[in-house]
Amino acid sequence: MITFLRAQRTRILWVAVILAVVLFGLNAWYKSIYSDPRAVFNAMLENSLRTESVTKEVVQNTDDQTLEQIIRLQAGEKHQAQSVTNLSQQGTASATVVTESIGTPTSDYVRYRSISTEQKSEAGNDLDFTNILGIWGKTDIEDKTSGELYNESALGIIPFANLSKVDRKKVLDLASDMNVYRVEFQNVRKGTVNGRSTYEYTVKVLPEAYVAMLQEYARAAGLTHLENINPANYASADAIEFKVTVDILSRRLSSVTYETGRQEYYLSYGNQVQTDIPTETVTIEELQQRLQEVE
Repeated sequence: MITFLRAQRTRILWVAVILAVVLFGLNAWYKSIYSDPRAVFNAMLENSLRTESVTKEVVQNTDDQTLEQIIRLQAGEKHQAQSVTNLSQQGTASATVVTESIGTPTSDYVRYRSISTEQKSEAGNDLDFTNILGIWGKTDIEDKTSGELYNESALGIIPFANLSKVDRKKVLDLASDMNVYRVEFQNVRKGTVNGRSTYEYTVKVLPEAYVAMLQEYARAAGLTHLENINPANYASADAIEFKVTVDILSRRLSSVTYETGRQEYYLSYGNQVQTDIPTETVTIEELQQRLQEVE
């Protein structure tokens, strides 16, 4: 019996030793490899190119204008973007306008959800927007993949798509070879966002190399409107600097802050939202004409 107990204690001790070694190894691996700032940034770029959907919030304030926008990008089987924009203007003609937009690679749809303003008609009455609210306006686009909302959502400073492994590698190799993203890895700041550990990077993007990367991205994503753009035309353009925050554990983009004050917060990934394309529309020109004629 004593021999049996000794054997059990020995086995327990060895299990404890093995677990301690494994945990020590995992901790060392996490600190030296998985959570390395350079590895996290590069993994974020790759994850952005294998994303089926992402939801982001855009905030931009000026002296007399406030923009708040929620955008949902579907980059999987259903290529579509949807946004709700709240635009407030202060001053002598203060107003708050809420619009909803739906975009595909080929078309844009927009409608006014609400319009409130202190401006009055010539007769001194409140303006009547009944003939505008809820009416979908459609933008006719000459180029077959020049949908504005979809492309602005997908072709950001950090582009989003759901590319194959082969196409991802082509885009990422090009970005690396052309040094599209110049990151100050020596000045990375560690922080916390919503209880999760993050890295904040200072990044500069070279426009010429960035456009070349986007062309490769567009080719892989089936977009054609960048085919005739010459990256060399941007050779003398100044680099764009911005701050990028990345969630360390998920290696997902958390936020982007531009020098202009524009801020983008990436709220969730993978939430597919089915949105029906409007079937009853007017041209966007007609919708704007109705707005001009409001009395």
